[in-house]
Amino acid sequence: MKIRLFMLLLGAVTVLVGCLSEPKELSLIPGWVEQGSGVFSAEGTVGLQGVGIAAGISDNDLAVKVSDRLAQQAIGPHLESLQKDIAQLYSKLNQGKSPPPAKAEIEEALRKFGESARKYVRTVDHWRNPDTTSYFSLARLDLEGMLAGLDQLYGINGNIREFIRGNIKPVIEKALASE
Repeated sequence: MKIRLFMLLLGAVTVLVGCLSEPKELSLIPGWVEQGSGVFSAEGTVGLQGVGIAAGISDNDLAVKVSDRLAQQAIGPHLESLQKDIAQLYSKLNQGKSPPPAKAEIEEALRKFGESARKYVRTVDHWRNPDTTSYFSLARLDLEGMLAGLDQLYGINGNIREFIRGNIKPVIEKALASE
């Protein structure tokens, strides 16, 4: 009986001490870390984002540079997919027209558009996981700036330029809906 009473008392003291101690600070993981790279919708805008992760690098400055570079590179495959979707939409909408539009013309315009993207990618956020010391970087493509920059791209047909400008956001929104 004394052993049971002692165990009960010990359990009560343990619970009491646990309740009185400071709570452990929880590290909140940003939503963009969980979402990862791809299309995004935030603050009334849509676009492309890349998330880069640098793990196991003890030099903090180097880890940030590596995660920034990886985040910027992570946008590339999603931009290529977007370009392919725009080209397919262009072909579909112009199917059966006489004379048929030159497929090479839209592909060349989209190639130039994609090459100009590098100028419009910015690292916009960082997060360090306190448990693993991994660094995360968020890079986003400034789609509005890129669309405005279409006018500076040499050799793009005006109709194609307007087609890209008018259809890029709906294509991204469609990709968002399918995720």
